[in-house]
Amino acid sequence: MASESSSLRDLSAPTLSPLLKTFSGVSFKLVKTVSDFAQQLAQLNEQHAEKLQLLVETYRKRNSELRNERPPCSSSLFQTWESLLQEVEADSQAHADVATVYGRQVARAIVEKTFHRKIQSKKIFMHRESYEAVLAKTDEMLQKCHKAYSDAYRSHVSSPSNATLAAYFDAHNAYVQQLHAANGMVVEFNGTTLPQLLQELEDVQGDITGIVADSLQQAADLVTSKTVERSRRYESLCSLCRGVSGRADVTSLVRHAETLPEWTSASVGRPAVAAFLPPKPPADPKLAATQDGAVAVTQLQNELVLDRLASLSLRTRYGGLQREAAELDAKIGQLRDCVDSLVRMQQSHLQMRSSMPLYPCLLTAAVESSAHRKNNTTVERSRRYESLCSLCRGVSGRADVTSLVRHAETLPEWTSASVGRPAVAAFLPPKPPADPKLAATQDGAVAVTQLQNELVLDRLASLSLRTRYGGLQREAAELDAKIGQLRDCVDSLVRMQQRSLESNLFNKSNELQEEISTKRFDPSSGADPLRGRQSSAKEAPEGEPNPVWIDAWLGGPMNRAWHAIPPRHR
Repeated sequence: MASESSSLRDLSAPTLSPLLKTFSGVSFKLVKTVSDFAQQLAQLNEQHAEKLQLLVETYRKRNSELRNERPPCSSSLFQTWESLLQEVEADSQAHADVATVYGRQVARAIVEKTFHRKIQSKKIFMHRESYEAVLAKTDEMLQKCHKAYSDAYRSHVSSPSNATLAAYFDAHNAYVQQLHAANGMVVEFNGTTLPQLLQELEDVQGDITGIVADSLQQAADLVTSKTVERSRRYESLCSLCRGVSGRADVTSLVRHAETLPEWTSASVGRPAVAAFLPPKPPADPKLAATQDGAVAVTQLQNELVLDRLASLSLRTRYGGLQREAAELDAKIGQLRDCVDSLVRMQQSHLQMRSSMPLYPCLLTAAVESSAHRKNNTTVERSRRYESLCSLCRGVSGRADVTSLVRHAETLPEWTSASVGRPAVAAFLPPKPPADPKLAATQDGAVAVTQLQNELVLDRLASLSLRTRYGGLQREAAELDAKIGQLRDCVDSLVRMQQRSLESNLFNKSNELQEEISTKRFDPSSGADPLRGRQSSAKEAPEGEPNPVWIDAWLGGPMNRAWHAIPPRHR
């Protein structure tokens, strides 16, 4: 049974090779699927960020127009509205950051980091197939040698002679050499080569699992931090909304009005009621003398004049006012009746709803759930992505391999794999002839000696140890030369890779230095983050570098450039 330390070495049987191919292929398909999903998700977040930014810019223009139109006094409502625009703009930047992470650190990164692993996995299966093809050919040659050995034995038994005996010895030596060669190849393949291939495949799967899990964890961490930050920002916005007061805005408007030049004239201007103003006397002296004479005009006061010459009829005016008052009283009565009937309908409806046994509970639960959804949406999202981070940290390639081994134990191929072909082939002597006459001859005076699993060194055999030993020495020398050439090629390739990494690191550091020179230390901006360090640091002697600048450089761009290189390439 599979244990906690199970590995792909337990699946070394040939019948389980399709299972390993399927497992590896599905892993790389999953990488491609995650990459495509992250790319599309990044595009959606980027589009959403652009739309939010465009929306904010549009309403910023309208807000500037409103700012020019409104009085220059403080308004809590206006401040809350501007805070909402700022929060939406921050949301746009957060979505842009999330899109960047999903696009660069997930979609592109996992494909680039697992590309060489995909090629390595294909080569592993190609090497295994080639090795198994070589073993199959060796097995076929072994069967042919055994058949030739059996034919030589039967030929010698049927017609014994020195020629048939020499052919028998040669066939036996060829079969023994092929048997030991085949067994040596099987032992080397099953004992060393195949476990190394499976271990390398397991390392590939572990690396793929770690790359995908780390990329998803980075994205989930960013989304979690952005969600928590958004929750805090909107909590402050909620505090601003709760602090909005119309009375405070009115008070601010009045205080602003007191500072205006129109305030004094307004305070001593026209009174609330108009006074009675009699007509002024005429400016003409003749008319003034006439007015003071016998035909003087009476100055009237602030009261009605009831005279037969006046057209005002009190009785008619009073009747009209009474009719208008009666009509208004009728309309007021009708409106009161409508309001009373509406109140009774609402009360009966509420009483009917409240008579249901579950209604108060359902109403309370609905209100609480609505408030919970409104107040804890961001908190729930943060918790969900925190759980996703925990899942990413808990991803283990060894656990997946153990699960695969446990699944393989339930397959019908597992039993046949465990009792399949043996690691080495046993020596099979030729069978005795089926003809009774040949069998009697074999048991008689011309009996043929049954040979064992060893070479026959006889003058009739054509095997020459000295010649064979010299040939093996030449083959060993050729193999040593090839191995040396391959080692030189590997060393040169490693040196080329190291030079390439060093040049990439140098180019990256130059780019960062140029970025620092052009953006962070621009004289026109007037901002110099290290000005305090330069002023507080001791002046270095002439011809020696300033240690403050060295620390700033090594702690900044050089450190980032070093961490930008994958750990396996450092």
